[in-house]
Amino acid sequence: MFTVEIQAVNDRSLHAQGSAFVVLGENLLITNYHVISDSILEPDLFMVVVIDANGKHRDAKVRAVDVINDLAILSTEESIGRPLTIRQSIPSKGTKAFSLGNPGGLGLMVVEGIYNGLSESSYVPTIHFSGAINAGMSGGPTVDENGQVIGVNTASRRRDQLIGLLAPADRVTNLLNTFSTGLSQAPHSLKAQIEKQIVRHLDEMTRDLLIFPIEKVVSGGFTLPAIFHDQASCYGDLEKELGRRFLVAVRSCSLRGGIFVSQDLQLGTITVSHRRIYGDHLSARQVAYAQNQLSRSDVEDSGSPVKGKTEWLCRFATVILQSGLKGVLHACRRQLSDFAFANDHYYLFASRPKGNEGLLTEIKLKGITDVNAKKIINHFFNSISSDSPKESS
Repeated sequence: MFTVEIQAVNDRSLHAQGSAFVVLGENLLITNYHVISDSILEPDLFMVVVIDANGKHRDAKVRAVDVINDLAILSTEESIGRPLTIRQSIPSKGTKAFSLGNPGGLGLMVVEGIYNGLSESSYVPTIHFSGAINAGMSGGPTVDENGQVIGVNTASRRRDQLIGLLAPADRVTNLLNTFSTGLSQAPHSLKAQIEKQIVRHLDEMTRDLLIFPIEKVVSGGFTLPAIFHDQASCYGDLEKELGRRFLVAVRSCSLRGGIFVSQDLQLGTITVSHRRIYGDHLSARQVAYAQNQLSRSDVEDSGSPVKGKTEWLCRFATVILQSGLKGVLHACRRQLSDFAFANDHYYLFASRPKGNEGLLTEIKLKGITDVNAKKIINHFFNSISSDSPKESS
């Protein structure tokens, strides 16, 4: 087991810390991408240092990354230890396991827990480990009783107790199989790896979404797309505030597990929310007023400035959905300063009032390519319909 430190180039001060373990050769280590990410994105400012149990410091280089599964390969100039064995078979649920790492620089810690299979709420395959993975243990191994690696510590659920998350061992094997000892170590080459991996991931995710049979729900006079993927997390609610003459029925689904690129940037998240505004004694004019008030605040909120992203550019137009439902569509887009291949997209559709009800559908796409965003937006908006006949132009 080793400690990984990200240090400032100018004064060697500590910037970030994690763990690592030896694999394959005696000078190759596995850690988390998120532990060493700043050394790739800002190589003039940060460097990687590996520290053994005796306190010896060695400079290390990042040789390869798998940004999707939060993994990275490091190398040192000299041999530093014996490699751990990667388990080739999948453990049974309930298998006892042990997470290793260096939390907070306190030294080696071993946490006993249980392997509970893959998480059902993450698009990227992630193991659920019932053990406390603390800060600083990221990048360390979780092993079975024979000492074979079953996963790599990646994160913990802060709001829950004893829920740790691991990158599966087969993802480590895949990275090692594609790794070449002659691979360029230049930061620009590693950043190119990251961009290529993210674009491929976004393409695959979009294809999965388009073939998944959307589960639809009926809300008043509208039929709406709800569950759009097995790993989507959904909820429903009824908003009723004092002083309002209307109710708001809310349905929202999100695809979690965005890809960590930096502390300020996660890519590949999707949220689709519907709000049906209605009231027994509302007129169409009053519905339209309520929609206008709610949609205006949403569009304003979507324009909040974010580090590493440009300002929002927005436009709106009257549209007719495939079902014939008329409304106004607000479309906003902002670019990522360091990763021009992906953008944030925000869409808000406000239907024309139908009697005493109206619809607001909001779609948020974070870090999605323009081509895929267009496919996703059309997919969801074409799934919205109403029980009234198509309106004439």
